[in-house]
Amino acid sequence: MRVLGIDPGLAASGYGIIDLTAGRERLAEAGVIRPDGRELAERLCQIHRSVAEVLEEWRPEVMVIEEVYSKYRHPGTAILMAHARGVICLAAGDLALPLVHYAASEVRRALTGNGRASGRQVREMVCRRLGISSARGDDHIYDALALALCHAGRLRLAAPLKAGHPVKLSPCLNNVAQPPLLRGLRSPACYSAKRRFAAKHESQGEVASAAMAPRTRRQEPTPTRGRRARR
Repeated sequence: MRVLGIDPGLAASGYGIIDLTAGRERLAEAGVIRPDGRELAERLCQIHRSVAEVLEEWRPEVMVIEEVYSKYRHPGTAILMAHARGVICLAAGDLALPLVHYAASEVRRALTGNGRASGRQVREMVCRRLGISSARGDDHIYDALALALCHAGRLRLAAPLKAGHPVKLSPCLNNVAQPPLLRGLRSPACYSAKRRFAAKHESQGEVASAAMAPRTRRQEPTPTRGRRARR
């Protein structure tokens, strides 16, 4: 499968294309789109035209794009980013290309295990996953490749689940890509796993009812009122 990740922006939009074959990621193409128009409408047309050319040349099967994010003190940044994000989504819609959205913190957690990881840490993980010798180039390129790798990690886990095979985790996968059972969340899958665990140990003559029973608060004995007994 060929995955295209795009980091949208009015001044520069990075894109990265990776091929997922037999559970391995391989870098196919990466670059930056830099519109030189002065007016907003002109810049948006150039971004849309450039993304359409990338889609027509490389024919990805899915596009991954970052969600709109900005600090509360700078709401105008999110509005400007949404303009570029809109024309990129339009280019995907023209070709009926599936579109996936991820938050920036979700992508960082997918690659490094920490949603507040620095850009340098994300860069190092991208280079390690794709076998890039040196982390040189524009930051927008590595952000786009991180988006593509985040979605590729989910695809690697979804394939054995659909086929009915057990999931084998690798150190590069994160808590986001892992199913709820592996994250320790209280989900129906977690409860069914407890039941299977209890049935297995009950067959061996062990008592597992305590592990399944909900925790109850221990009641302390209430002191009795009355006169103290004379010696």
